[in-house]
Amino acid sequence: MDAAAELDAWLQKHVAEPRRTLAREAASNLSDFATCEEADLEDVLQISTWPPLARSRFLRAWRKLKGDEAGVTTVATQTDIVGPVVPVAAAAEPTGSSSAAAAADDDDFEASSDDDDSDGGARNGPKRRRGGATSRFVGVSKQRNKWAVRYADRQGNRHTVGTYDDEETAALKFNEAIIAAKLTDIRAINPVVDGRPQPKQLPRDKSAARPPDPQRVKTTGSSSQYYGPYWDSRRRRWQAKLSDAAEKTVWTGTYNDEETAAREYHAAVHRFGLQAIRKTSVDASGALVPKPKLSPKKSPPHLKPAAASSSPLPPKAKSPAPAPAPAPPAPVPPPRVVVTRKPMPAARPPAPPPKQKFVVRVPPPKASPAAAPQPKKPSPPPRPRTPPLEAFRKHAGPDGDRKAAVAAFFAAQRSDEAPPPKKRRTDDDAIGDGEVLSEMF
Repeated sequence: MDAAAELDAWLQKHVAEPRRTLAREAASNLSDFATCEEADLEDVLQISTWPPLARSRFLRAWRKLKGDEAGVTTVATQTDIVGPVVPVAAAAEPTGSSSAAAAADDDDFEASSDDDDSDGGARNGPKRRRGGATSRFVGVSKQRNKWAVRYADRQGNRHTVGTYDDEETAALKFNEAIIAAKLTDIRAINPVVDGRPQPKQLPRDKSAARPPDPQRVKTTGSSSQYYGPYWDSRRRRWQAKLSDAAEKTVWTGTYNDEETAAREYHAAVHRFGLQAIRKTSVDASGALVPKPKLSPKKSPPHLKPAAASSSPLPPKAKSPAPAPAPAPPAPVPPPRVVVTRKPMPAARPPAPPPKQKFVVRVPPPKASPAAAPQPKKPSPPPRPRTPPLEAFRKHAGPDGDRKAAVAAFFAAQRSDEAPPPKKRRTDDDAIGDGEVLSEMF
């Protein structure tokens, strides 16, 4: 079997159409698949967009072709969400003192939180989280030896930006894709300081979080001495967010200290070009400057006390108080008069008028006089009719044509002449008719 036939047989066994045609065009023989990496498959075949079962079947056959026996048992489902596939043998739970280090290296686990656990913090140890990533930045995941960038739009459709060799470059590409797609109101991006993306915050450590200083002057709507940050008492972390030119809220992230939150807020304001409408606490030299303290409001001059005036007025002489006037006598209320009336009987409704009876008298039918018998009209006299023999002789003559004579005879019979009155035939008439017929024919 030649190389092309061997490749076709392998693809027909493990890949279905139309992905089989794409894979056939990407390689010339089976050794191309045996020597490539998973990142190459992603670049050429876009296997992250395949259905989960089809992708798992293909990756299992590809690893078996490469001789990776440990990866054959890997279940490759949803690699675009949970990151690259990890062999089952490598994912076994470590024992002894290495368990803590393994849990810290595995991004699919994070420390248990008493605030988020429904059992009141009784469960200890790592817990599984959704969609763990293998990168320090938002939107970046590890695929073999490269870093892949993906994001989901407002409808939930996932888009692949590409794969990159550098992790920070992939993080910057993710920021550009989110800003180009106008998804900053629903997708967090990586903060950028001095042209370099900042990694995500580590899992929450309650010992590192510190509450705000109680002696700090608090302003309305914020508990921070800088512009932008505010303290989240539920999560016990510093947060920062701002509103862009379209009045859409952009959330920058949560931080362990107040200064980092203020600098991230400053970077976000400059990234969106909002310096003219948003104040920040970072000056031109890069140092943090606290917000100015509010001074107490000054009282108007007319409300100042008399002791504060420069030229006090001399005290006025006290005048004797006038004698109080006698109070007028209280008015006597008039006596209360109660008038009682007998209740009037309820008016009865008027009696209905008596019903009138209508009697219709029908006169008896008059007897019609007997009709006098009318005399019958006499029947009209019969019209004279030409005898058949005379008609035959009239039309044909003694030596005429017999066919013409017969036609003329029947025409005379169908004429408008009234038929002769019926009469009882006699033997003489029959004989006469016979003579006529014999004479005619």
